[in-house]
Amino acid sequence: MFKNATELLESEISLDFMRQIYYGVQNGTTIFKELVERNPELFNNGLSNNIIPKLVSFCINSQFSPEMYVSKDGFLAYIQTVNGFGYNVVVLENENLILHVAKVNRGNKLPSKAKYKLSLAKNNNFEEGQMQLNLWESGNNVAVLGRNYGIISYSLSKDYQVDSIVLAIPNTGFDSYLADVNIKEVVERIKSVDNDKQNEKTLITLKEKLIKEEGLLNISGDR
Repeated sequence: MFKNATELLESEISLDFMRQIYYGVQNGTTIFKELVERNPELFNNGLSNNIIPKLVSFCINSQFSPEMYVSKDGFLAYIQTVNGFGYNVVVLENENLILHVAKVNRGNKLPSKAKYKLSLAKNNNFEEGQMQLNLWESGNNVAVLGRNYGIISYSLSKDYQVDSIVLAIPNTGFDSYLADVNIKEVVERIKSVDNDKQNEKTLITLKEKLIKEEGLLNISGDR
């Protein structure tokens, strides 16, 4: 369907979708930092490092969960269990592309390997026309067109500022990438004051939703 990964990105990833990803990651880090600031007694101790990485990932991934994510350019959100231990990930998907959101080390564009990532990455064989065997159809195996796979990766500084937001298309071995778009760079180059004001309204709504439904910003009780 697509000749290469660059053509895939140009076709499927719009500027509006990049803005949505950018503000989703930024809003998640803002909520995380406010949570820590409001509850210093929970996070300023020797055990904090055990929970903080998971908490910041939760706050960011929640921005792309079905409860908070608003469909953009055909991409829908859902939660999927990806291993036998009940580990869940958020998925953004349209008819041509499956995306996962993942934290990476600074400078990296792909997260660590996992069986579910390797399985999906096998569809990124553009030279073979993205054909895969469907082993779950009744009767004989048939060749079907598989969705391509991409990773929305983000990295944070030591003080939890967003260093990078990249959408990368991994190769079939998930050890390199075929093409990527630097979302943070693109959006920050063209974003306007109006965009920031609109996002500020969105962020306030998200905080209110978390406070009401999850109590995340006041988990130690009112003071």
